[in-house]
Amino acid sequence: MLCSDTFVLPKPVVTIPGLSTKPSAPLVPSSKAKKKKNKGGSGNNEIKDLSDTLKKTVVSETRPRNDAGQPLATDPQKKLRNLKKKLRDIEALEEKLNSGEIPTPEKEQLEKVARKVEVEREIKLLEEENS
Repeated sequence: MLCSDTFVLPKPVVTIPGLSTKPSAPLVPSSKAKKKKNKGGSGNNEIKDLSDTLKKTVVSETRPRNDAGQPLATDPQKKLRNLKKKLRDIEALEEKLNSGEIPTPEKEQLEKVARKVEVEREIKLLEEENS
């Protein structure tokens, strides 16, 4: 005779925090939501008013820009610092070109090296103005 006194453990129930275990009712919009939906016309007026206001808005550029369209540094110290950085970059590129590290330079790289004299002249002018 076999004994059927074996006890089977139920599977553990895994709950996710914030997840409701109660059956949910079908989603039906509340009366407030229905009223808002029926109103609807005022939202279009607000958008229209806003778009009319934006049409009248004028955007003007107050900061001076260089030929490339980038803002100019108005502070002479800042401009001098930027020019010196440009000069360092140009000299590093020149070294790479002379050492053969860059066997076929791109057009932009050659143009950058060609601007070295111009950058040096600008640095000299700014240093004379500041001293």
